[in-house]
Amino acid sequence: MTGPTQPKGMLAVAVLFAGTGLLLAQQAWVASPRVHVPPGIAYVVVAVLFAAALMITLQVLGFTQWNDLLAAVLLGAITVEMLWFAVGSGARPCRVGFWGPPEGVCRVTWGVGALICGLMMGWAIARHRARWRVH
Repeated sequence: MTGPTQPKGMLAVAVLFAGTGLLLAQQAWVASPRVHVPPGIAYVVVAVLFAAALMITLQVLGFTQWNDLLAAVLLGAITVEMLWFAVGSGARPCRVGFWGPPEGVCRVTWGVGALICGLMMGWAIARHRARWRVH
């Protein structure tokens, strides 16, 4: 078992997330054929990457009071992504190992995941608000 990650390693991960977000944002902006999702969904993924980079950076610097709010941003973006998979137009084939369930099963599964992420986002917001009321 390893010990806690060193701050330099965590900051390197934050830089990697932010750099990947910048690259994806640029590719979505120029409508690159490499991006196989609508630009709006690509920008949601960019928001996830930037929020994760900011969360890691603030934790390394010792500012943990924003964790719940940033977690809510992450969960909100993931909820949007899952909803796109669940109710977006076009085919949504999926595979679970060697099994290819019917598309309806996949969409319902993504919808349930979106509901769970949405509930977790609400919990993170409530927790953030409760902490600010105490201080």
